[in-house]
Amino acid sequence: MILVAYKLKLPMEEKIHNVFHISVLKKFKRDRPGHYLPLPLQTVAEGPMLKPNVIIDNQTVMHHGKEVQQLLIQWGA
Repeated sequence: MILVAYKLKLPMEEKIHNVFHISVLKKFKRDRPGHYLPLPLQTVAEGPMLKPNVIIDNQTVMHHGKEVQQLLIQWGA
């Protein structure tokens, strides 16, 4: 049997899915303190509650014949 997903033990109050495909997981190395993002302290029914820190970039693209503004946002907890 080949494993392609992992089910993680997460606290019950976390509102994120606990099954992850192996292609999105990386081995955790604590070689640099503060290099990882902890789980958000606040969650809502839809998932983690994140707040935008800063707009990094923006662009306007055509989508189904209409101009649509796209933003690249750095998010924080």
